[in-house]
Amino acid sequence: MNSKKEDKNYLFNNLKMIAEAIGKTFGKNCEVVIHDYSNPNHSIIKIVNGYITGRKVGDSLTDLALADWGKGNLGENNIYSFIFLKPFNRIVIYSSGP
Repeated sequence: MNSKKEDKNYLFNNLKMIAEAIGKTFGKNCEVVIHDYSNPNHSIIKIVNGYITGRKVGDSLTDLALADWGKGNLGENNIYSFIFLKPFNRIVIYSSGP
């Protein structure tokens, strides 16, 4: 029987491969991020096309996600989707889920 850590590593390794596949499918204008919520201040463990938002592996959750973290909402079935304009005048369509 696998330990919880082995199961978690297996899950995250698979999610990282899926992130790569999504990035390749949708192209250079699609940022894909995998977070490990066990460390919210350094939660990004995989990012594809991070140049879009300037984020990188080791960065934290977004302000919106951190606010939800404080309310205890992360990990529930909260799905967010909205459009915003980044400071460098790019429209970004953002979707996030647990």
